[in-house]
Amino acid sequence: MAFLKVLRLASVSLLFLPLSLAWGYRPFLATDAAVADPKELEIELGYFTWERDRGKNTFITPKVVLNYGLIRNLEAVAEFDVEEAPHGSVRLEDPALSLKAVLKEGVLQEKPGVSFAVEMGPLLPSTARGEKKVGFEGTGIISGELSPVMLHLNLGGGVDRMDNNPFVAWGIIAELPVVPKFRIVGEIDGENY
Repeated sequence: MAFLKVLRLASVSLLFLPLSLAWGYRPFLATDAAVADPKELEIELGYFTWERDRGKNTFITPKVVLNYGLIRNLEAVAEFDVEEAPHGSVRLEDPALSLKAVLKEGVLQEKPGVSFAVEMGPLLPSTARGEKKVGFEGTGIISGELSPVMLHLNLGGGVDRMDNNPFVAWGIIAELPVVPKFRIVGEIDGENY
């Protein structure tokens, strides 16, 4: 529990660092076909997530995604979340490292057409029961505009960190601009084992 308090304090402390002003609506499970600029660090913090699976609730605070621009159109991604299950202990969940590369510049790079990217890397061992192995995941990402909506489609797969079973994962994010610099965003995701 002390770890969770320290993590929350560190997350809030980041808000007071002298950085350029930015507003965001991340992290999502899916992603878009854009990367951070070279030598730029993006920190995505999810304050609260509620998951319901097989009739059980799990609370996740915070979900953290770090994106670091390595070179033009290539970034390193590190992500994890801290879960507190009902009647359970606090655990580090879903740690992963990956590389994300833009293969075709498009609307997200202020060029015509769709943007296409890939993201892939290892799924690191987790503190959850049975997730002590290394897995792998790769995803193709297409971002395009179907005016006025911006869509980000994700399709990928890999092997899980439990028994190295294959899986397929998909996601779609839709963004609807309401006024300049404000959007309504929704996401639907799924995994099949």
